[in-house]
Amino acid sequence: MKTKALFKTLLFIGIVFTIFSCSSTDEESLTPNNNNPINAAELKLFVIDSAKINTISPLGASETTILNRKVNSSSYIKQLSIGPNAEKIAYIDSQNAGSPSFTITNSLRIVYANGSNDTELFSTTDYQIIAIKYCTDGKIHFAKRHNTTNAVKFGTINADGTGLQEATGYYGSIVDITNDRKYILLDANTLSATPNVQIIDLSLDGGAGGPYHTENFAGVDPYQIRDGNFTQDGKYAVIPFKDGSDIKIRIIDMTTKTAITKVIVTGITGWASLDVELASDSNRGVLTIMGENFTPKTKTYLFKLNDTVITNFLNNDDTVSNVYPY
Repeated sequence: MKTKALFKTLLFIGIVFTIFSCSSTDEESLTPNNNNPINAAELKLFVIDSAKINTISPLGASETTILNRKVNSSSYIKQLSIGPNAEKIAYIDSQNAGSPSFTITNSLRIVYANGSNDTELFSTTDYQIIAIKYCTDGKIHFAKRHNTTNAVKFGTINADGTGLQEATGYYGSIVDITNDRKYILLDANTLSATPNVQIIDLSLDGGAGGPYHTENFAGVDPYQIRDGNFTQDGKYAVIPFKDGSDIKIRIIDMTTKTAITKVIVTGITGWASLDVELASDSNRGVLTIMGENFTPKTKTYLFKLNDTVITNFLNNDDTVSNVYPY
């Protein structure tokens, strides 16, 4: 290896070690830099805009609709997950039939990234589909909760709709799962004296699952802790939250069970809804903020887990609340 290449490698290792060997009390602010410091041009960005899936440029321009599922004002795409190589997208579609039945149909669907071959994998009127993950092995994991009993089922299905497998799930607050389907991330525990987020190891208790790590958020309003995500490689969990007037992310090292906190933006005085999504390189991420400080548009921040620079852009309007990178 050439000397210059060796130096770059050692420098990168040093940065990663410095960042992820810190405890959860360590905090750093990201440095604004809108000169595209995170190689954003290499990212593919997909956007949920009510009942549409759009693509946008890496800095928020050239928004193009690739899929429109709008039937009426109660049509929504609730969540999407980008498949391997960004060839296809799995998503949760919600349709309310309206008067007189007001029947809500939840369906798991899949579409090519160019908007072609939109296909239903399954649908239900008895359950709400609450989470999906298009895993790197090509299988789609999902969780669904019964509308009246609140009973939860976890399942997997192939991208062509075959091989459906379902089993009883014991965690109705799941928000993400690792690609190997071993660990799940739950939403914030608002009943604890100290608000926290739990990570569950599904290999414990004969497959029912058991606690792996509890991340505490002392002094933070539990209702300001939003849904997190695992990195594609499963090495980290990233959780966004609002702490006073600061928007932050907590980065949990899955191996050491330690964490650091990064400040994304300060001075957010009003209410804010947060969504964090992570790219396929397990390093770059986006945080989209909808709130009083960003009307009539929402704002998306692009960051790296192993760096302190950040860039941002305004979205097309205030209905864009989820931006997904690949």
